[in-house]
Amino acid sequence: MSTLRAFRDSSIPAHGHADLGGGAVSCARARNPSPQSRTSDGCRPTTFMSRRAVGLAALVLTATFLHAQGVQAKTFVVSNTGINCYPSVVGPLYQTIQAAINAVPVATNAAHVVMVCPGTYPEQIKITKNVSITGVLRDGTDPPEIAGNSSEIRIVPPIGGLTRDDAFKGNVAAQVSAQGITDLNLTNLDIEGEGIGCPLGLDGLPMPTAGIALYGVGLYGTAHKATISKSVVHNQIGFCGGQRSFTADGIYTEDSWFTLDANSLSHVDLSPIHQIRGISKITNNYLNLGYKGILLTNVTETYGAALTGSTISSNIVTNFNSGLILDASANVLVSLNTFGHAGIALDNSSTDNEVIKNMLVDPWHGIYVANGAARNTVKSNTIIRAVQVAIPVAFTYGGNIVTGNIINQTPIGIYLVNPHPDNVINPNTYYSTTVLTTTGPSVP
Repeated sequence: MSTLRAFRDSSIPAHGHADLGGGAVSCARARNPSPQSRTSDGCRPTTFMSRRAVGLAALVLTATFLHAQGVQAKTFVVSNTGINCYPSVVGPLYQTIQAAINAVPVATNAAHVVMVCPGTYPEQIKITKNVSITGVLRDGTDPPEIAGNSSEIRIVPPIGGLTRDDAFKGNVAAQVSAQGITDLNLTNLDIEGEGIGCPLGLDGLPMPTAGIALYGVGLYGTAHKATISKSVVHNQIGFCGGQRSFTADGIYTEDSWFTLDANSLSHVDLSPIHQIRGISKITNNYLNLGYKGILLTNVTETYGAALTGSTISSNIVTNFNSGLILDASANVLVSLNTFGHAGIALDNSSTDNEVIKNMLVDPWHGIYVANGAARNTVKSNTIIRAVQVAIPVAFTYGGNIVTGNIINQTPIGIYLVNPHPDNVINPNTYYSTTVLTTTGPSVP
């Protein structure tokens, strides 16, 4: 099978990243019943709306919706200094973000806004209402300037560290948690993990933690979802008994419909982004330093007649054991990403995924297709200086297509273990590669 898939919000630009095909792209591909019916790559140049134009359109739509519902959007200002940084709103100031969230009326979408003034907020925030939470930038830039402006609103762990809350999902202790809502926006926030502590699970052992956790947020195939943008999540490092516990993720999601765009995620125990089930659009993010960069587990859902699934596009991912892992996942588009010192793995019976036009530089293995993977397309990627093998294909089922890739300065181009006769491996292009294609008992 192949996939009809379109970037769900084509108004979001894929800016700032290498485009191996000549410009930002929107990939629309028809899912057909057999590998032979796939298109070459289905990517076409697209002109994107400006972010400002998109924002204005969103405001108009929001105002129209609220007028129809007879509800007036309200803004709540948070300031722990007692100084109102958002003077257009006259009213009480809330000293904590949680207090402002608690005051937000229940609404059918995230039109009510919590504006957070610059400062440091030691909180463990829990969200059970549709709401938008936005940090106010001191110099008014959008997106934030690199020179310190992205850290104006710092959410740090409370004194004593994070705690378990069994009534609020309970399996992950997060600095910011959202559960069972349909609409959420988080913008211009800095989630600083230093001091998360060592929360214990019901079994008395150290439990997983995260900077942001989403549980059952959004409605598939609608405008209602979680959006996390222009935010920083970093230093998610767990310590228990003075020893590093390796229990922390950056953004952790379960069964949610969400977009992550233009965020910076770094220095994380495990994965800066860990998605379990649900549908995502992960674009234009910068990820650095961790174990597994983007980890998708059992992510197979699609929506609409086009069978659109998750999209991972135009991200920069550097310095990970694995930059991207699709674990038992399907219907995922991976395109136009740049990986440095990190590879891609399609593992554990991942099927019907497309890995197209990515750049991988200095990985140990470039794109690893293994362990029951089937009907995946690995096409038009560029892999430079893989330490061992550019594309290992090991113990797969049939229907995988590995073609049109550029492999440069690598000891072994493609290494096949127990090759399946229904896989299509060539043609690919090789430069300064010692062994182009070979087979063996195990991947070196």
